[in-house]
Amino acid sequence: MQMSSLIRRGTLLGLLTLVICASLAFAQTDEVETGDAAIGQSGSEIQARSTSIDPALDATFDQRIQEIRENAQNRVAELQTEMQSATDSDQETYHNAIAEINRDTEIAILEVRYEQEVARGNNELAAKFQRAAEMMRNPAPRQTPDPETDRTRFEQHRTLEESNTR
Repeated sequence: MQMSSLIRRGTLLGLLTLVICASLAFAQTDEVETGDAAIGQSGSEIQARSTSIDPALDATFDQRIQEIRENAQNRVAELQTEMQSATDSDQETYHNAIAEINRDTEIAILEVRYEQEVARGNNELAAKFQRAAEMMRNPAPRQTPDPETDRTRFEQHRTLEESNTR
């Protein structure tokens, strides 16, 4: 009686293990097929979006970006040569001017990318480029320093460090 009970339990356990393994195998196969289908679909969507614009028009956007970069590099090079002969007090002015040129260049490139994505019909990506350009134009204001808040944070950090070392 005890032997037949063990055989039934073993058979039931083996059958249950087989069902679990089979269901996992099917679930894994479904996941891979779903992933491949999604990748294939995304690839065709990307290809459809990128081919919806005339290649010559797309090349003009790339050429405009290249011109913007070259102009910025030339202006920065001019400022750097002028900066070599400047006094120490004027060098900060040159550094600020170079930073301003770099910022304006990035904004101009983002605007060209925005126009390019609008021409492609990809309004979602175009909106992201537009938001990025706006964020660079109008950065969030910095929070004014508050010594009391800094002191409180320091005390909290010190207390936490002391409790962790004990």
